Amino acid sequence: MGSGKTTKIIEELRQADPTKQRYLVVTPYLPEVERITNAVPELNFATPSSADSSKLSALHKLLEAGENIASTHALFKRWNSSTLEMLRSHNYELIIDETVDCIREYGAADGELSSGDIMMLIDSGQIIVDDDKCLVWSTERQPAYKSVYAQLKHDCDAGRLYCMGLSDDADGVMFWEFPIDLLNSFKSVTILTYLFSGSLMAAYLQGNNVSPCRQTIDADHNLVDWTEELEDQAIVPVAALINLLEDEKLNELGDRQTAFSSSWVNSRDSNSLKAISKTTYNVLQNRFKANKDTVMWSCIKAYEGDLRPRGYKSGYIACNARATNEYRSRYHLAYLRNIYMMPVLHQFYRNMRGVDPCIDSYALAELLQWVFRSAIRDGKPIDLYLPSSRMRKLLKDWMSAGVD
Repeated sequence: MGSGKTTKIIEELRQADPTKQRYLVVTPYLPEVERITNAVPELNFATPSSADSSKLSALHKLLEAGENIASTHALFKRWNSSTLEMLRSHNYELIIDETVDCIREYGAADGELSSGDIMMLIDSGQIIVDDDKCLVWSTERQPAYKSVYAQLKHDCDAGRLYCMGLSDDADGVMFWEFPIDLLNSFKSVTILTYLFSGSLMAAYLQGNNVSPCRQTIDADHNLVDWTEELEDQAIVPVAALINLLEDEKLNELGDRQTAFSSSWVNSRDSNSLKAISKTTYNVLQNRFKANKDTVMWSCIKAYEGDLRPRGYKSGYIACNARATNEYRSRYHLAYLRNIYMMPVLHQFYRNMRGVDPCIDSYALAELLQWVFRSAIRDGKPIDLYLPSSRMRKLLKDWMSAGVD
């Protein structure tokens, strides 16, 4: 993080032969799309627009014309079989800025049926579950255009819906999975991220028998094969910039291993939530001497109002913030989280893909991604309040890497 991955890939793109190479670049946010577009005018990157049609149709027009394309992660998920054919015909190379969500429980997004509703369609035979637990649309009846059933059929036809746990005496849980066929349609796939081994995308690739080649950027800004030694060398100067608050009294709220996890916060009463808010305010105001323009803090979104330290409303930054430089001026941080992978996702990887993701690596990666939205990405020191004893230990272990 902050090592110049995007800058390096821009340098590589500037060396590309525009008559022979085709690229699709996807990034979480539109400002980063614009950064790529403006930084490499030689490749004339285009961005799909829904002004005259759907964004998928706009994407297909660009692919059919062999244009270089820069877009967001969201559009990247709206493909169909025609998309694959166009990608293969032009030998597109894919660059992903930060990992994408490859597996999620189906039914949470707009326009998606719940698992219970899908179970009724399974019971009626309109959808079947094949031997690979994939959902197959089995009726010839066509759903109404743009209805929830149309979206369901689209996802079934794309082979990206699965059912886990279905038995004679138990309903199944439905999952959306990013089909590996999409990645296989590219000439090459490059993912720009840090601590990839802790990501869900790493578990996804492992579950699909894909072994990525890991590279890193050395001190001379050269792209080289990743080694643990290079990793440790890179951590040392960054760790020196993190002033982690070590105060027994101020951290006692998070002594329990599960403190600040979702279930733990959900079980707190209003007085306990107020105590957390007041303690965080005390740390920011009196220990860090912060103001509203120097603070970034995070907690479970549903409890933002309850845990917000007084006067710091504008400093709230979602814990899943990625690939943005918008907060690089902030250097007083409070992270009121204890990250655990969603149990249902962990079960999917273990039961359906035979992979056991490392929960601690996942938590550390999430924390570091958030921390690196701050001034540390510019080589400036930060103060960090991290009351969760578990998260604090994970960070301290990471900070001590490479130190004799």
